[in-house]
Amino acid sequence: MTGSGMGCPDWPTCFGQIIPPTDISQLPADYKTRFAVSGREIADFDPFKTWVEYVNRLVGVAIGLLGIVTVVLSFFANKHQRGVFGWSLIGFVLILVSAGVGAYVVKTHLSEGLVTIHMLIALLVVAAFMIAFLLAWKGHVPHYSSVDGKGKQIMIGLGVLSVCMILSQVLMGTQVREQVDMLAKVTGSDSRSTWISSLNSPYQIHQLFHYALAVVMLAWGYVMRGILREQRVVWTLFVGLVALLVMEAALGIGMHRLDIPAWMQPLHLMLATMLFAGAFGLTGWLTLILKERK
Repeated sequence: MTGSGMGCPDWPTCFGQIIPPTDISQLPADYKTRFAVSGREIADFDPFKTWVEYVNRLVGVAIGLLGIVTVVLSFFANKHQRGVFGWSLIGFVLILVSAGVGAYVVKTHLSEGLVTIHMLIALLVVAAFMIAFLLAWKGHVPHYSSVDGKGKQIMIGLGVLSVCMILSQVLMGTQVREQVDMLAKVTGSDSRSTWISSLNSPYQIHQLFHYALAVVMLAWGYVMRGILREQRVVWTLFVGLVALLVMEAALGIGMHRLDIPAWMQPLHLMLATMLFAGAFGLTGWLTLILKERK
């Protein structure tokens, strides 16, 4: 979201180096053609974008290593809580898939559609490990029995709907970002004031969908009002979700009014990711505390 996807034009090295350069003097004179992608010269060297992309890769490696440790530990936990190992393994496999797609994104010069797929896989990694985490805590969660069967279905159903709507919002936002990237290439970064008017249908749907999401989440909070008063974890998570939703709306309005400032874009995506993870976690937690104990 900082526009650093091509900060390193090759993979797994960066400009053919294990540690990327910090200055253009460290690159050969013909670097733009030597590291051309899909037959296209790369943009001028930008140390900020190069190191953002490099740090992104390092974080990816760290996630992979943590994923391995999680899978190993979950193998032993699986004896007590079934499913922990399976979901941890799924999460680790998705990390590998994400790395492969990330490499292909670079190879195809940020091919349209692949960026959205890459984002989707990243969110699925979060979801898979979160399920494993919730299952590991399954035996330590207090049961809440003050909700009848129909109430449970409505409550969890609204949670699932919220998660799906947030996921749709994130993916639509990623598609909007791809459009912005294309406009930036065609018109140049000095023409930000024209970008909003040039965006097509995904952007309009993305705007209106936020209001629908707000209505669903408020309805979710209403049916959870009893639990919110008695369960501190549920209260904390839901208040956090409402705060994130308000901040997301504020940033969205800000980008629309201020011609998409570059600093707002990564912040908007980060909050959206937190909103997805929070809603997913809250739905999972509700499923645990409302499930009948045998």
